[in-house]
Amino acid sequence: MEGNQLYRDSPFKRKLYTIIFETETRAGNFFDLIVLYAILLSVMAVMLESVKSFEEYFGQYLTIVE
Repeated sequence: MEGNQLYRDSPFKRKLYTIIFETETRAGNFFDLIVLYAILLSVMAVMLESVKSFEEYFGQYLTIVE
């Protein structure tokens, strides 16, 4: 079964599929940017958490961000 055929029954599912898998759309590009920034933020949190002084003061917040 093709991916698109799975989402024929619901307009919401169809729209969500388009946003996530079709990067040519404005919403698709926006979704990709959000995912990219979330990944970068998570990597930065892990890096900062490895520095003892940052971990002592911001450990709780870094864990939440991570």
